[in-house]
Amino acid sequence: MPRANDPSGWLDDVAEAAVWGASPIVVAVCRDAAASAETARWLATAVPTLAPRMVESVPAAHASGRLDEARTSETHTVFVVADASDGDQSILGERWRAWNATRDCFHERLRGSGRADSLVLLVTSSRMPEIALVAPELLGGSQVITVSSEPFAVNPADTELLQALVQLRTTLEEKYGMRTEEMIGRLLRREPLEVPAHDLRQWESVAQALRSAEAR
Repeated sequence: MPRANDPSGWLDDVAEAAVWGASPIVVAVCRDAAASAETARWLATAVPTLAPRMVESVPAAHASGRLDEARTSETHTVFVVADASDGDQSILGERWRAWNATRDCFHERLRGSGRADSLVLLVTSSRMPEIALVAPELLGGSQVITVSSEPFAVNPADTELLQALVQLRTTLEEKYGMRTEEMIGRLLRREPLEVPAHDLRQWESVAQALRSAEAR
């Protein structure tokens, strides 16, 4: 699995970057709007397993104001902007130019005075060329991760395949004495797992496939 400091990675890598990354700003480049929504849902689940962080969804239009408000909060938060690349060309350009101009303020609000907050901007790959033109300094000081596609997609109507995947997940849980959620949490925290590499890859793939099917 690629690590968070690689230019590409899985959903897990975005969560790791949001908690442990050198930059408090993460730009996750997703295939499309549906993949952005899936990444947002995954962050809400994965981040709390890594560290005592809240995950808060913030609309792009309110991101700057919300970060300003959070400076007085005692809760460490990962702010997720799922609609960071929405809007027409004019709206997109205005938004990212403003963020680019206030990038230093963003860093101060997120990590100044002992804070441990992060900002995750979810964007679609089709809008990245526009964003790169108007916000090069912001991107240069951020951790940019191209989120790879899911290993395979499952049609929720394919009940036979779903049942087989659920059974495989159950078999692995019983074999290694832990729930899938615990396995993912320990994996993200980089705790030792006495699970052979083949079974671990299979378990991760099954978990992601079922999560993808449930989100449809």
